[in-house]
Amino acid sequence: MSHDPSHPGDEIDALANDWERSDHCERLAAYYRNLWFVGQRQEIDYVVERARLGDFRFKKMNRAQKEATGRQRWARSADARDFVEGEQMYTRWALLYAARASLVQAGPDR
Repeated sequence: MSHDPSHPGDEIDALANDWERSDHCERLAAYYRNLWFVGQRQEIDYVVERARLGDFRFKKMNRAQKEATGRQRWARSADARDFVEGEQMYTRWALLYAARASLVQAGPDR
């Protein structure tokens, strides 16, 4: 599932109504959130493995220090920032579509 966070795409517009669009955007936000956590785990595993192989930057660190270093490295990465932006954008879109659907459902007499 590959999505450009800056262009939600025609697939959203093709959905039947704003409730479906909101649900779709919520799933995409969850997708990006999951990518972020997977990436963080991979970066922590990378630091741990490099330490195991004797990398001087990591070999004297204890487990907690290696994990903290992996989390810091991940948080500063371009991929992590992209995934956060994707999650935030799709979350905003989901809320927008849900609000629009609620207004339509309430009707003009609200």
